[in-house]
Amino acid sequence: MNLRQLRYFVAVSEEQHFRRAAEKLNVSQPPLSQQIKELELELGVLLLKRSNRAVELTPEGSLFLRRAKAILESVVEARREMMNFSATGGGIKIGYMSAAMASSLAPILSALRESNDGAITFKLHQLDPETQLRSVARGDLDIGFASFSARQAPVSVDDKLLVIERAWQEALRVALPRIHPLAGKTVISLDQLQNEKLIVMARNPLPGFFDQVISLCYNAGVAVDIVYEASQLPEIMTLVAAGYGISFVPERSSELWDRQLALVPLSQSPTTDVSVMYRADNESPVLGRFRKLLKKVYGSGLSEA
Repeated sequence: MNLRQLRYFVAVSEEQHFRRAAEKLNVSQPPLSQQIKELELELGVLLLKRSNRAVELTPEGSLFLRRAKAILESVVEARREMMNFSATGGGIKIGYMSAAMASSLAPILSALRESNDGAITFKLHQLDPETQLRSVARGDLDIGFASFSARQAPVSVDDKLLVIERAWQEALRVALPRIHPLAGKTVISLDQLQNEKLIVMARNPLPGFFDQVISLCYNAGVAVDIVYEASQLPEIMTLVAAGYGISFVPERSSELWDRQLALVPLSQSPTTDVSVMYRADNESPVLGRFRKLLKKVYGSGLSEA
């Protein structure tokens, strides 16, 4: 099986006619027909029903068509990535937790584009923290952003060492349902949240945000009832807006929700970290430039790239 056979098969499937497919591909019809026959022999199935007027896909042909298109699209994407890598040192795949968190990446991506005359390609993926960790470990992501604490030493995930550093700090806000008695306040003290039902980010896959919230309440002598542990920030915001409880959330990462719920500052002015994760052995030049720009834009705690 080769890419030519796949292209021929897709063309015949789309045109439903050998002659029109041959014209589209700018080849003669006999070699086209022969390549399709060889493909069918190799697969051991009949892909096309042939008649004098038209060609129809068999059930096996319909299944294989999806596979063939996916393979050809992957080849095109690989070619594009290689061309981009030759011109710029490559692209970058970025994970993040929420739409609001993604908005914080805009200044870095803008600076990256300007420094490379728009030649850098990137892909953004909204994922929960655990999925980001495993995706970075597998190499599906180059870098990820999540609300957990930085680590002094690399962390082992699926036998790969991941560096986790502080990207930036954000003020913590109390997220309240609009009908909550404290929703109209301009500032709230922690002691006003005694015995509230709390929705919080789960402690797994890494401690950090969960521990910070619990410590914040404990040190202030505030007892809370944890009613739900969420894996993503939008999950928390949705439940708060629906009236299931309150939460503590990063200011910048939650600001897009201010119409659905109340986001009130705390008088104690606590802050939380948004951290960045990447594989210790990732030597991508684009990742290196991205980290330098992140440090420049946010004055983060990243080590020198």
